[in-house]
Amino acid sequence: MTEQLNNIVIVGQGAMGLLWYHHLSQASNYANVSLLASNQSELSSIELKSAQYQFTAYQQKLAHSYPLNYAQVAQIKHANAIMLCVKSYHIASAYKLLPKKSTRNAR
Repeated sequence: MTEQLNNIVIVGQGAMGLLWYHHLSQASNYANVSLLASNQSELSSIELKSAQYQFTAYQQKLAHSYPLNYAQVAQIKHANAIMLCVKSYHIASAYKLLPKKSTRNAR
């Protein structure tokens, strides 16, 4: 039996992080997908709630805007999956910053 992934956190706002975020957040079988970005501590509460990103689908010419759901502490602690989309030399430090409960069952 597979565990339902109803809370996914993507760490990293680079090309790969945003690509994974976009596709997972658009899939209807995932309840909550959020992004943990390095700059989100600098954003106001209004900016966090109203954030958007633009995505241009493959072989399309127009970008579309989508809402961006920044990860909060509770989402990270209760995540079913955390995807580390950071440079290889940042993996260890990113992993150490995650709350203990979410890293206990890391694979």
